[in-house]
Amino acid sequence: MIKLDSGGLAPPELGAHVFLRASLLGLFSIVLVRTAWMCDDAYITLRTVDNLVSGFGPRWNVVERVQTYTHPLWMFVLAVPYSVTREAYFTTLAVSMLASVAAMWLLMTRIAVSAAGAIIGAVVLTFSRAFVEFSTSGLENPLTHLLLAIFFVLYWHPSRAHRLTLLWLVTALVMVNRIDAGLLVLPAALVRTYRTGWLEGAKAAAVGVIPLVAWELFSIVYYGFPFPNTAYAKRSTGIPPGEVASQGFAFLLNSAANDPLTLLAMGVFVSVALATGARVSWPIAFGIVLYVVYVVRVGGDFMSGRFLSAPLFCAAALFARFELPWSPRFTSAVTAT
Repeated sequence: MIKLDSGGLAPPELGAHVFLRASLLGLFSIVLVRTAWMCDDAYITLRTVDNLVSGFGPRWNVVERVQTYTHPLWMFVLAVPYSVTREAYFTTLAVSMLASVAAMWLLMTRIAVSAAGAIIGAVVLTFSRAFVEFSTSGLENPLTHLLLAIFFVLYWHPSRAHRLTLLWLVTALVMVNRIDAGLLVLPAALVRTYRTGWLEGAKAAAVGVIPLVAWELFSIVYYGFPFPNTAYAKRSTGIPPGEVASQGFAFLLNSAANDPLTLLAMGVFVSVALATGARVSWPIAFGIVLYVVYVVRVGGDFMSGRFLSAPLFCAAALFARFELPWSPRFTSAVTAT
């Protein structure tokens, strides 16, 4: 087996792996550039960004304190470069691409434990329509992917001091970026806390969640509500829960018809994680299942695949943790090329 740690690799094998990793990262970057786009929902956030940078505060209309965006951290991240460029379209795309490439790099170099696992995970993400389309789009998905990658690096390398505090800090940032994305990481964070010991774990969690608590307090004081107004609008539709769930299933069926790789890979990766008996992977798998159930429960989304890119990244990270064999023949062929 070939580990990503270069210490145990023969020079030809190391060269082949580095070449493939760089090639896949380059291919993914090219795909992002060729498919980059901005959805109309992104301009809701960008108007808020413009008002914030112009000194009117994080609001839609300058005379009304209303939170129309669903991703506070993403809004603040975009505000930083926008304050310099004062240009929304290309600035947002550039930030999205940087975050997406960084997430892919972490998957292949820090999360994966075998060359084959890294390559298969990267290939699946590159050819997933949902993951590629929402690695730009102007929405919060790229930052969610990057935060998930950082979370997994901390989760699977827990030996260093203060790692649990950092784990909870990233968990909080994931939720500030989009509150429902916390379903993907909370099970793993809670399990790690339990294994550390509840007293020590509670102290680490109390420090780590400060950004989330601070944001919610600010939101209550500034906007008058803890959640964006879109959350309350969706809860007050009067549509029976059964009909909402049926629309959620329709969302999954639409993805299966137009982007079969995403759901297929997610199912296979999670099944492999559960079948291997590696208990450290179970909380991640449970988070993926919990998140997909939630997506169905809220009726999915009008943009096909939007809520599937993050669980797919989690599933790819799970798969990348398996030590898969590497074919010497394939190594020789790549090196010769």
